[in-house]
Amino acid sequence: MCIIGAVTLNNQLCLIKVRDRNYTPRLYLCHKKIKGTEVVFYVDAETSWVEGMNEHGITVVNSALMIHSDENEQEERDTKSEGARVSKDGVRIYYLLAAKTIKEALKRFKEGSVLKGHTLLTDGKELYHIEAVDDNPKITKLDPKEPHVFTNHGIDYPDQGYAPDTEDGKSSRVRRHQALTVFREEGLTPSNLATTLIDRRLSPKKRYPFDMIRDIHLKTSSIAVFNVTKGTLDLTLLPDKVILENIVEDKGLAGNGKLKAQFVFEPR
Repeated sequence: MCIIGAVTLNNQLCLIKVRDRNYTPRLYLCHKKIKGTEVVFYVDAETSWVEGMNEHGITVVNSALMIHSDENEQEERDTKSEGARVSKDGVRIYYLLAAKTIKEALKRFKEGSVLKGHTLLTDGKELYHIEAVDDNPKITKLDPKEPHVFTNHGIDYPDQGYAPDTEDGKSSRVRRHQALTVFREEGLTPSNLATTLIDRRLSPKKRYPFDMIRDIHLKTSSIAVFNVTKGTLDLTLLPDKVILENIVEDKGLAGNGKLKAQFVFEPR
């Protein structure tokens, strides 16, 4: 289960990803160039999952609707050495991050096998929600000045994702409502967005499935905040839920690039 969202705070457009995993991910934070385009992104070493932003403002975050595949990721990871198939969605996102315009990014999205689930795609000016369960995605242009949140149930395809009469379905809808409520709070800023989501947990000391930040089978491991307006990525790591593997940076970009990225460690 994951949460993705878009919110404009202090005239700065931010995309956010609250990432839940059923294993302890090993993350790399990368700042490099893809075919001459500067990008910042994080990579899950276990699955090659990627989410990021480039110097042209092209930013991509995604949440799953193919929920059984998402929940079986642990099994796939454990049997990878035996030839199990690992999702190529990270490769698709990496391909999107090489786009220089939103028009090119949308074209790239629709090429070949598309990225499934809910995707938020922006260039910092235009914002799109793309919902895909097959290779004919539903693309909706959104108002970037309004808050938007998507979890793990279908909107344009209401029969997809977690059904409303299940505990997971109720959790998906409650978590979406919670995040929208936080996005509308007075005093919210790009710099306190991640910590506010953590502070607004309904039951922080219990294994509560309806919280935005969870510590159950699918537990929250990280919160990514892409400030598209300023070109920064802050990746907050939840204690004991994720392993910082390394920071990878191309020579010449440190201190001189248009984009900045950093890990933020949430205190225990």
